[in-house]
Amino acid sequence: MRATLREILHDIEEFETRLQDEERKCGITPAPSKPVVERMAAVGMPREAIDQLADMLDTLTQIARGIIGEIPDLN
Repeated sequence: MRATLREILHDIEEFETRLQDEERKCGITPAPSKPVVERMAAVGMPREAIDQLADMLDTLTQIARGIIGEIPDLN
């Protein structure tokens, strides 16, 4: 499970780098503090891709909450 989570985090970091590159190409100053789906829309990514990523992030959030709920002293 940890290896899978590490791989997901690596993929997210790679995606963030690519998104920042796209923002720069569009003349947009990268703003990682903004919601990623808004940033994707601003650079013209397809709505389907944005919706898929939003669903994936929601799922990861639910998984993380479940994992954190199982760790003693973090409840």
